[in-house]
Amino acid sequence: MSSIAQVKKWSEKYPFDENEIEIILRCYSSIVRPKEKEFKGQNPELASGADASDTKTSFLNLLAHAFPYVFFFLPSDEIKTRISLVEKSVLPSGFGERFQRAIFPPPSPSVSSTVPQRLTETEEIEGLIQGLSNCCGGDTKDTLGIIFDSCQSCHTNNTSSVTSPAESRDDDKHEHHETCKLCKPLDLIEMCYRLSVAAETVAAPNLNEKSLLEALSLQEIHHHGLTQSLTSMARKMAPHSPCKGTGAPMTCISKETFEQWGMQCVPHIGSTLTAFVYNLVFHGKSSHSNTASFANPTLLDSSKIFGESAPLDLFAITCMSPDLGGKWRRLFSSSKLDGYLPPSTESLELCMKQQVGPSIFVIKIADNHLIGGCSESGMKFGYFLFEIEPYTRIHRSLGAASKYFIKHQITTTNEHGEELKGTGFFAESQDMSPTSSTPTSSTAAGIMKHKPQLFISEHFHWCKGVYLDVPFSSKVQAFEVWGIDSQTNSTGKPAPGVGGGTKPGPKCVAWTNPWKKRFPEYF
Repeated sequence: MSSIAQVKKWSEKYPFDENEIEIILRCYSSIVRPKEKEFKGQNPELASGADASDTKTSFLNLLAHAFPYVFFFLPSDEIKTRISLVEKSVLPSGFGERFQRAIFPPPSPSVSSTVPQRLTETEEIEGLIQGLSNCCGGDTKDTLGIIFDSCQSCHTNNTSSVTSPAESRDDDKHEHHETCKLCKPLDLIEMCYRLSVAAETVAAPNLNEKSLLEALSLQEIHHHGLTQSLTSMARKMAPHSPCKGTGAPMTCISKETFEQWGMQCVPHIGSTLTAFVYNLVFHGKSSHSNTASFANPTLLDSSKIFGESAPLDLFAITCMSPDLGGKWRRLFSSSKLDGYLPPSTESLELCMKQQVGPSIFVIKIADNHLIGGCSESGMKFGYFLFEIEPYTRIHRSLGAASKYFIKHQITTTNEHGEELKGTGFFAESQDMSPTSSTPTSSTAAGIMKHKPQLFISEHFHWCKGVYLDVPFSSKVQAFEVWGIDSQTNSTGKPAPGVGGGTKPGPKCVAWTNPWKKRFPEYF
């Protein structure tokens, strides 16, 4: 089909190695020329794609069965059962057809003819490689665009645009009609969550169908912070929307709005599609290392914060940054669970002494609002702060140095004028030290110039912050710190990290920031 030289050329141009390109070539062959021998025991007419509703001939099944060793990773034809479950119970109806049009569209008519232009085989193959590459971009606009195009449309209209005389061949103005597709925020959020579940469904060694269906029964998704955050972004961008004046309902959003929201508020949400495509096409055996994997967290301990909406809350946090999936262990709780020490800064440091890798702290304040942050193992500094409810979004430091949130012990006052000691997270600047957890003579003056973005009292009963749109001051209903299990992170490999105290643990190496390499513009 393609020469070795062409395969090597594609592997250098796209984020796939030569073995992965070979698998994509098999995918192309299955799509355009399905062979009867690949569909044993079926009607030849079905094998040629006559009935697209049949799960064996669906686009997702063609991609899944292109891998030459698909029967090695799952017994018998288990992958067929998995894809059937994904199509019927996990992903929205019609996802496969919309996904195919998004990454491998049919030939379009030329400017001067209504007959579709016929591409060469090489051009068609490269088109499929490009489409899959856009899916596997991880946290990029291309991936978010594929997600949007694969979602069910709630409104479609033709918008007119006029080219300038210089742009037209005959120097006359030509009117061009472009399709403006809009989708509901609820549908987009639900599909991203279902993509993350579908990714696990396809590749999990042992599948518990009952637990899977329970994870999908999310009644509160309509009111969750993810949906509210995207809806809020749509309202802000409505006056500048390219679909303004089309008669579309205000509850629907454009692709531009979804892409901007994804990049600003939950920059890792596109990796839900990336994980699904890699597990579907390469069955989790890809050697591609530049794209962060996505896995929904699993709580290994009980929680006073994560309740009925725990799956969505955990999904929202994981959508903010790579390497947060996997098993989470509760390191500390202000609720004295399981005989924990009385809540204080000292007991927190003691509980976190053996933590390896990043940790997540979550605070439940008034009106069931959830806020928190991601910090390194000793909580000497934070990578980012976030809010889950009422509006889900990430908040990064905008300091002039390495853009961390530096932790310092400070004294402040509450709304009643009472002095409180506690921990403050400051947006790092040049006059603040990133290596010290307490103020020094050289940094004290610099600290006093700034307000902490987030302050938590030493006994975890009160907090205030200025990093949200509206500054807040509230009593703390619950405070918990969770650590990604040191034995297994989202990649299934031992998580590197710093041991307790200032020296590396006996079985650990010095932990390096996984976000610094993937997002250098933020550091």
